[in-house]
Amino acid sequence: MTRLLIPAAILAVGCAPKPAAAPPEHPAATAPTPVVTLSTCVAAVQAAHAGVMVKVEGKTESGRETYEFDVRSPDKTEWDVECDALSGKVIEVEQEVASASDEPFKGKVKVSEADARKTALAAHPGVIAEVEYEVEADGSASYEFDINPTGGGTQIKVEVDATSGKIVEDYPENWQIGVE
Repeated sequence: MTRLLIPAAILAVGCAPKPAAAPPEHPAATAPTPVVTLSTCVAAVQAAHAGVMVKVEGKTESGRETYEFDVRSPDKTEWDVECDALSGKVIEVEQEVASASDEPFKGKVKVSEADARKTALAAHPGVIAEVEYEVEADGSASYEFDINPTGGGTQIKVEVDATSGKIVEDYPENWQIGVE
């Protein structure tokens, strides 16, 4: 049985929360409002990965509204499962590991976490609030940083490839429900 830790009121109403506006420097500020309910994505995520949903984030990537669910499988494996807020389809699945020294992450690392942090902060000055170590569906590894921008504003997620050191994604996090 899958347990759900996301507040029941959101799912009972069957509505998709309207995301906060992105900072003007991001093209996502004009992204369309989601057309499927959050519960549609919950069902798609549950079909993709059984487990406890511990967090969901509303974010805008390249003008596309998505929900990212953190799912803890019965074997304690952590997964990030993204669902397109317009179609209700799962579009990405990544495994989270506890640290950069965990398998299979460490086998891909050619860029230190310290260097990846510098890259992320050079693109988006601020304070790193959280770092995640992710193994992509293709087996590549990346650092994902949540950055609270200097001067305030919407938190920015920056993903840095652990092999090349290049930024592969950066986007605003519009809202979050659940624990980090």
